[in-house]
Amino acid sequence: MHGNLNPLTIVKALYYSRKVSNLRLLLLGIKREYRNRGVDALLYREGFKGIKNGNYKKVEFSWILEDNIQVQRIVEMVGGALYKRYRIYEKDI
Repeated sequence: MHGNLNPLTIVKALYYSRKVSNLRLLLLGIKREYRNRGVDALLYREGFKGIKNGNYKKVEFSWILEDNIQVQRIVEMVGGALYKRYRIYEKDI
């Protein structure tokens, strides 16, 4: 679409959306006061239902922090595996 939104590009987007086979989840977070209350489980359940109904072949959970053990375990429970690790280093200058 290259930044253009008009009837033709909308039709093209709808047409090519059927050919999308991979998804990428960039960010996912739950506010601290809602954690461990089932909101996260509901969010995952609804997300996985959408993935299953969409017949996607690959789903990537990216940018999961190393200390976010809860999300790492959920990814492992659904058959996911760590395949790449990014690290951020900090140095005072």
